[in-house]
This record gives sequence, structure tokens and C-alpha cells, in this order.
Amino acid sequence: MRNILFAILCSFILLISLTAINANDDDCPDGKIPENQKESCKCCKLNCWNAEAEDASEKLGHIPGENNEEEALNTLNLIKKCMIDKCTKYCKAQFRPRPFFNGM
Repeated sequence: MRNILFAILCSFILLISLTAINANDDDCPDGKIPENQKESCKCCKLNCWNAEAEDASEKLGHIPGENNEEEALNTLNLIKKCMIDKCTKYCKAQFRPRPFFNGM
């Protein structure tokens, strides 16, 4: 029962995400990366999410996670891999200083 609910939840999240991403295509058109680093990071991640989710939907013939939880998890792993491979040059990790450990 838990697995079914999780799969339904993942499917719903992917569906909502796809509709939200398609609504924001004007901000981040495919192949165009803004000069602002923060915006380019966001656009790269959105483009990865959109492309991988659409590819998975086309391959499966339905929304990933509709049949089982494994589909949703595999799609999310593909999205993560795309973001790591393509977006690292735009998305720099920012760490806040750790005041308690500076003196050590």
C-alpha cells in the first residue's frame, strides 16, 4: 500500500512539475543560457528536468511512476545525472562560513 501511494505521489509531482516547467519556457528557452550566473543555473536545471522527464514519458508511454515506484526513481536519477553533467559550470556551490570552526 505504501509503495502504491509513493508511486502515485511521484507521478503527481512529475505531472505538476512538467506543467509548471512548460509554463515557464519563456524564461529559459532551450539552447539559450542567460548571462546572469544565477539565472543560467536555474535555466540549465529546468532544461534538464524538462528534457529527461519528457524522454522518460515518451519511452514509457505514460508518466514515470504511474506503474511503479522504480520508474519515478529512475527518472529522478536521470534528471540528477543530467544536472551534474551539464549544469556544474553554471551552478557553483556556495557555502556559508562556519564561524565555530575557523579558529581550529
